[in-house]
Amino acid sequence: MKRCRRSVSTAKETVDVVDIEDITFTSKEIQEIRASLLQWYDKNRRDLPWRRINNGGDEVGIEERERRAYAVWVSEVMLQQTRVQTVIDYFNRWMKKWPTIHHLAQATIEEVNEMWAGLGYYRRARFLLEGAKMIVEGGDEFPKTASSLRMVKGIGNYTAGAIASIAFEEAVPVVDGNVVRVMTRLKAITANPKNSTTVKNIWKLAGQLVDPLRPGDFNQAVMELGATMCSPSAPSCSQCPVSRQCQALSLSMNDESVKVSDYPMKVAKAKQRHDFSAVSVVEIVEEGSQSDNRYLLVKRPDEGLLAGLWEFPSVLLEGEADLTSRRKAINSFLKQSFGLDMKKSCKVVLREEVGVYVHIFSHIRLKMYVELLVLHLTGGTNFLQKKQEETATIKWKYVDNEALSTLGLTSGVRKVCTMIQKFKQDGSSPVSATARKRRDKRELKTRFLQIQEMATTGGSIAAFSCPSSYFCQKSRATSSLSLVVSVISRRRNTCCLAVQESSTTSTVAAETKEKKEVEEDATTAASNSKPKPAAKAAAKPLPQLMEEDVIPSLKTTLEAQEDISELELSFNENKLEGSFVKKGIPYSFWAFFPDGTINGPKGFSISSYGSGVSTVEPFLVDEKKPTPKHVVFWVEKRLAAQGIIPVWQDW
Repeated sequence: MKRCRRSVSTAKETVDVVDIEDITFTSKEIQEIRASLLQWYDKNRRDLPWRRINNGGDEVGIEERERRAYAVWVSEVMLQQTRVQTVIDYFNRWMKKWPTIHHLAQATIEEVNEMWAGLGYYRRARFLLEGAKMIVEGGDEFPKTASSLRMVKGIGNYTAGAIASIAFEEAVPVVDGNVVRVMTRLKAITANPKNSTTVKNIWKLAGQLVDPLRPGDFNQAVMELGATMCSPSAPSCSQCPVSRQCQALSLSMNDESVKVSDYPMKVAKAKQRHDFSAVSVVEIVEEGSQSDNRYLLVKRPDEGLLAGLWEFPSVLLEGEADLTSRRKAINSFLKQSFGLDMKKSCKVVLREEVGVYVHIFSHIRLKMYVELLVLHLTGGTNFLQKKQEETATIKWKYVDNEALSTLGLTSGVRKVCTMIQKFKQDGSSPVSATARKRRDKRELKTRFLQIQEMATTGGSIAAFSCPSSYFCQKSRATSSLSLVVSVISRRRNTCCLAVQESSTTSTVAAETKEKKEVEEDATTAASNSKPKPAAKAAAKPLPQLMEEDVIPSLKTTLEAQEDISELELSFNENKLEGSFVKKGIPYSFWAFFPDGTINGPKGFSISSYGSGVSTVEPFLVDEKKPTPKHVVFWVEKRLAAQGIIPVWQDW
């Protein structure tokens, strides 16, 4: 018999164990595990909507069985990489819209993506639709065996086993992350769980255990056990129905250096890639209309990340890029793809930076620089239609506000929509101050030239809404004119400008006085000249601060807890949101920043679907100028108070 060496950690003593290929269950173990698990499952299984569509035994008709198989298929696909609590609502809405596979086969990919919006991993939705069409168009009945189900596009070993065992009572196993954890602990397997040989043998072990009379219930019992009792870092071994057969528990009781949570073996995660993109929300306005505006949307390629989904025009950057480089890349993309030339085919009504948004995928961290670009098309929208007919390289459409709100957009695109709406409502954005100053200066220069022209036609008075600083620089009018500037309101930047003819005498006197004032100002400036202190770096906008400084730190802390899974962290609408599962119980928490700054009032709330934990409280940071580190410390403090993480450490 082959032997291999395993070590729980470098500091622990090595122990001889049987080679994984020789591991098997005895007949007694099989009978005991089946009986114990099924008895436990019958008493403790969760009430989930996809379990309510019952088989009903042999007397159930083929249509009901196929409906059951379809429901299992939809639920299992949705549950991949997604929390149960999140899936429930999506599943109910999906089944209401498409109650059978025949209904789904009639849907379009746009309808399916719209229903799926927010679940992520959109390829799953596309495979569901393509698989449904394949089965219906084939004219055959719903496949009833695991081998025939694997022939359907998008259905792999796990999904095939789940459908065949639960809906059609075929005695075949299923293996997901929960099953891997249960099997490796039952047999104290220390091999890499991602290794193909290990995976193959875990499938073999799961196949040995499947109950031939209740295969579907047994498979669900194993998965339920892994999702609740047999958690990654804090298993409830004292309440586990198969603790007597668990070799990992037995080893841990005889050797303090061994823990049940050592199984399965921990595998290093792949390093996340950092990408950068420039996103331009292109708004097309009709001449003289403020209500009939349209937004330009682009369809992503049919393969790859977010395949076939709609988004705003964007360009992937080589790395961090300044404003000039980003706009140059966007201008090139719009010109090449749509013929939108900023100097010829369209007029720029407004172009402003809106902000930065960081979207986290499983393997990519995408930093998006968002701008609003409002255009008036010189030749009208027919120009775009003609351009679309000329090229088939890119699919696009332009939609109004109402259509934009109902489309099945990804969470990242919806976040960009929210940023644009807030920008329009507030009239400002965290990074647009410099751009507004440039715009104000251009407008001011135009108004000053208008004043000069107006003055040459005779005395007049006019009011303008614009900054007054430019007029201080241009206060020297022509020798025959005197310009009087009176600032009415600094807050509204409104100036009242009086222009009147003046006599030669008054002009000379005014010029003499002005020259004297200029000389005095120069003398004063020279005597008071001191080196200016270096300008302080601009503070990060709150969303950027959260995404770059707070969320990564919290993620590191929570991911270090072995009993926490399905972790999600995000910052939206001045609210830091977190959700995760601990020991099979879903938790959610929120940190609120009502005025959109780190220095203002703050609040915290945490809720649980299982343990009754629920708190809402304000909080104070005992610092005059709180930093991201203070926020991380405070959130961890509140989580520690609820027993989510160990007691925090001072810093």
